[in-house]
Amino acid sequence: MAAFRKWTPTGGERGAVAVEFVIIFPLLFLFICGIIEFGRIMAIKNLATSAAREGARTAILAGATGTDVYDKITSVLDGGGLTPFIYGLSITVNESGVTNTYPLGPGLSLANVDGGSPVTVSVQIDFGACALIPGFLDWIILDGTVTMRREKMV
Repeated sequence: MAAFRKWTPTGGERGAVAVEFVIIFPLLFLFICGIIEFGRIMAIKNLATSAAREGARTAILAGATGTDVYDKITSVLDGGGLTPFIYGLSITVNESGVTNTYPLGPGLSLANVDGGSPVTVSVQIDFGACALIPGFLDWIILDGTVTMRREKMV
Protein backbone atom coordinates (compact mmCIF):
# COMPACT_ATOMS: atom_id res chain seq x y z
CA MET A 1 0.00 0.00 0.00
CA ALA A 2 1.43 3.35 -1.00
CA ALA A 3 1.66 6.11 1.56
CA PHE A 4 0.00 9.42 0.76
CA ARG A 5 2.34 12.31 0.49
CA LYS A 6 1.38 15.85 1.40
CA TRP A 7 1.59 18.13 -1.58
CA THR A 8 4.06 20.97 -1.19
CA PRO A 9 4.48 23.82 -3.61
CA THR A 10 7.52 23.74 -5.78
CA GLY A 11 9.49 26.70 -6.96
CA GLY A 12 7.32 27.30 -10.06
CA GLU A 13 4.09 27.82 -8.06
CA ARG A 14 5.26 30.50 -5.65
CA GLY A 15 3.63 33.44 -7.45
CA ALA A 16 0.18 31.84 -7.80
CA VAL A 17 -1.23 33.62 -4.74
CA ALA A 18 0.04 36.98 -5.99
CA VAL A 19 -1.53 36.43 -9.41
CA GLU A 20 -4.85 35.41 -7.86
CA PHE A 21 -4.77 38.51 -5.64
CA VAL A 22 -4.13 40.76 -8.63
CA ILE A 23 -7.14 39.22 -10.38
CA ILE A 24 -9.53 39.42 -7.40
CA PHE A 25 -8.47 42.77 -5.88
CA PRO A 26 -10.22 45.08 -8.42
CA LEU A 27 -13.50 43.22 -7.95
CA LEU A 28 -13.16 43.33 -4.19
CA PHE A 29 -12.32 47.04 -4.32
CA LEU A 30 -15.36 47.84 -6.48
CA PHE A 31 -17.59 45.81 -4.18
CA ILE A 32 -16.38 47.70 -1.09
CA CYS A 33 -16.76 51.08 -2.85
CA GLY A 34 -20.30 50.11 -3.84
CA ILE A 35 -21.16 49.28 -0.24
CA ILE A 36 -19.80 52.63 0.96
CA GLU A 37 -21.62 54.60 -1.75
CA PHE A 38 -24.89 52.78 -1.07
CA GLY A 39 -24.58 53.67 2.61
CA ARG A 40 -23.98 57.31 1.70
CA ILE A 41 -27.02 57.26 -0.62
CA MET A 42 -29.20 56.04 2.25
CA ALA A 43 -27.79 58.67 4.63
CA ILE A 44 -28.30 61.53 2.15
CA LYS A 45 -31.82 60.31 1.31
CA ASN A 46 -32.62 60.30 5.03
CA LEU A 47 -31.23 63.83 5.39
CA ALA A 48 -33.30 65.06 2.40
CA THR A 49 -36.45 63.57 3.95
CA SER A 50 -35.64 65.14 7.32
CA ALA A 51 -35.11 68.52 5.68
CA ALA A 52 -38.44 68.21 3.83
CA ARG A 53 -40.18 67.22 7.07
CA GLU A 54 -38.79 70.23 8.93
CA GLY A 55 -39.70 72.49 6.01
CA ALA A 56 -43.26 71.13 5.94
CA ARG A 57 -43.59 71.60 9.71
CA THR A 58 -42.59 75.23 9.22
CA ALA A 59 -44.86 75.71 6.18
CA ILE A 60 -48.03 74.55 7.93
CA LEU A 61 -47.74 77.15 10.68
CA ALA A 62 -49.93 80.23 10.46
CA GLY A 63 -47.93 83.20 9.24
CA ALA A 64 -45.16 81.11 7.67
CA THR A 65 -43.39 82.53 4.64
CA GLY A 66 -41.30 80.98 1.92
CA THR A 67 -38.21 82.50 3.53
CA ASP A 68 -38.95 80.70 6.79
CA VAL A 69 -39.35 77.36 5.00
CA TYR A 70 -36.23 77.92 2.88
CA ASP A 71 -34.14 78.87 5.91
CA LYS A 72 -35.32 75.81 7.85
CA ILE A 73 -34.50 73.42 4.99
CA THR A 74 -31.07 74.92 4.37
CA SER A 75 -30.24 74.85 8.08
CA VAL A 76 -30.99 71.10 8.21
CA LEU A 77 -28.95 70.49 5.04
CA ASP A 78 -26.11 72.65 6.41
CA GLY A 79 -25.85 70.26 9.33
CA GLY A 80 -25.03 67.47 6.87
CA GLY A 81 -22.87 69.66 4.64
CA LEU A 82 -25.21 69.28 1.66
CA THR A 83 -26.34 72.84 0.94
CA PRO A 84 -24.09 73.20 -2.15
CA PHE A 85 -25.60 70.03 -3.67
CA ILE A 86 -29.27 71.13 -3.65
CA TYR A 87 -30.76 70.14 -6.98
CA GLY A 88 -34.20 71.61 -6.37
CA LEU A 89 -36.58 72.81 -3.69
CA SER A 90 -40.30 73.06 -4.31
CA ILE A 91 -43.51 73.49 -2.38
CA THR A 92 -46.86 72.22 -3.63
CA VAL A 93 -50.15 73.53 -2.30
CA ASN A 94 -53.40 71.69 -3.03
CA GLU A 95 -56.14 74.21 -2.44
CA SER A 96 -59.78 73.79 -3.50
CA GLY A 97 -58.85 70.93 -5.82
CA VAL A 98 -56.25 73.05 -7.65
CA THR A 99 -52.63 71.99 -7.26
CA ASN A 100 -49.97 74.65 -7.57
CA THR A 101 -46.23 73.94 -7.39
CA TYR A 102 -43.81 76.75 -6.70
CA PRO A 103 -40.03 76.84 -6.55
CA LEU A 104 -39.20 77.36 -2.92
CA GLY A 105 -37.41 80.59 -2.23
CA PRO A 106 -37.57 83.90 -0.42
CA GLY A 107 -40.32 85.38 -2.62
CA LEU A 108 -42.93 82.67 -1.93
CA SER A 109 -45.95 83.72 0.13
CA LEU A 110 -48.06 81.17 2.01
CA ALA A 111 -50.44 83.74 3.50
CA ASN A 112 -53.32 82.93 1.11
CA VAL A 113 -53.30 79.15 1.77
CA ASP A 114 -56.45 78.05 3.61
CA GLY A 115 -56.28 76.10 6.83
CA GLY A 116 -56.63 72.38 6.29
CA SER A 117 -55.12 72.48 2.78
CA PRO A 118 -52.34 69.96 2.17
CA VAL A 119 -48.88 71.45 1.75
CA THR A 120 -46.14 69.32 0.19
CA VAL A 121 -42.47 70.20 0.53
CA SER A 122 -39.96 68.45 -1.73
CA VAL A 123 -36.16 68.51 -1.44
CA GLN A 124 -33.95 67.08 -4.20
CA ILE A 125 -30.24 66.42 -3.75
CA ASP A 126 -27.90 65.72 -6.68
CA PHE A 127 -25.93 62.68 -5.51
CA GLY A 128 -23.58 62.79 -8.48
CA ALA A 129 -22.16 66.10 -7.28
CA CYS A 130 -21.35 64.78 -3.79
CA ALA A 131 -20.34 61.19 -4.63
CA LEU A 132 -16.97 60.00 -3.35
CA ILE A 133 -16.12 58.49 -6.73
CA PRO A 134 -16.67 61.04 -9.54
CA GLY A 135 -18.83 59.70 -12.35
CA PHE A 136 -20.03 56.75 -10.27
CA LEU A 137 -23.82 56.86 -9.83
CA ASP A 138 -23.88 60.48 -11.03
CA TRP A 139 -27.40 60.11 -12.45
CA ILE A 140 -29.08 59.70 -9.05
CA ILE A 141 -31.28 62.49 -7.72
CA LEU A 142 -32.36 61.80 -4.14
CA ASP A 143 -35.81 63.12 -3.26
CA GLY A 144 -37.39 63.73 0.12
CA THR A 145 -41.08 64.65 0.00
CA VAL A 146 -43.42 65.30 2.93
CA THR A 147 -47.09 66.35 2.91
CA MET A 148 -48.83 67.95 5.90
CA ARG A 149 -52.07 69.85 6.36
CA ARG A 150 -51.91 73.57 7.06
CA GLU A 151 -53.11 74.61 10.48
CA LYS A 152 -56.46 76.32 10.66
CA MET A 153 -56.41 79.82 11.99
CA VAL A 154 -58.69 80.36 14.94
